Parts: sequence; structure tokens; C-alpha cells
Amino acid sequence: MGRDVQAAYEQAVKEEPRYAGIVPVGLAWNRAMDTGVADANPYDGLDANKIDLWAYDHYHASQYGYYLEALMDFGKLTGHDPLELKGKDRVAEALGISPAQANALMQVAHDTLAGAK
Repeated sequence: MGRDVQAAYEQAVKEEPRYAGIVPVGLAWNRAMDTGVADANPYDGLDANKIDLWAYDHYHASQYGYYLEALMDFGKLTGHDPLELKGKDRVAEALGISPAQANALMQVAHDTLAGAK
């Protein structure tokens, strides 16, 4: 679904030049699942050592999903690499996201933004 949403946004940008660009959050979610950082199926239980990007309703994002979105926004809007936050990010801690999980999500955001250039 992330790829479909991305394609639709790319088409919208082509048709409407006032848009400055796209933050590829859906592609970041796909990458998190494809690389084994996040569980790919919210309906079959959480796989061991994986992050659940989905909230309990399987429709909205969990704190991990919204954190990944925020990392993508941060990287796209500021031009800074999300990996710059390693060791300095208090938001993840406040959300109950472990340093290892935060670092994994920062890497996903970094890789996604690097691939989107």
C-alpha cells in the first residue's frame, strides 16, 4: 500500500506544481517491514524482536509508527540525517521506545530518505 500511496502523491505533484515535495512515510513503513525491523502483519500477532507500527485498532499508527513518521518529517523538512539524533533523542525515551528500537527506526528513515533523493 505504501508504494501505491507514493505513486499517487508523485502523480499529484506532477499535476500540481505548488507542492514542494513528498515525505515518503509509506515507503519508510515498507522498508521497516521489508528489513525485519517491523512486523509485516498486524493481524497475526507480533513477531519476536520486531516493532509493531500499528495501534491496537490496526488502522492508526502506534507510537513506533508515528515516531518513524516524525523521523521522516525531520529528515525531509530540515535536510538533516535522522541518524544525527542517535544518543540525543529524548522523544523516543518519553514514548517508551528503547534506544535499540529508536536506532533501528532512525536507520530506516535514513535509508528511505537516501533512496528517495
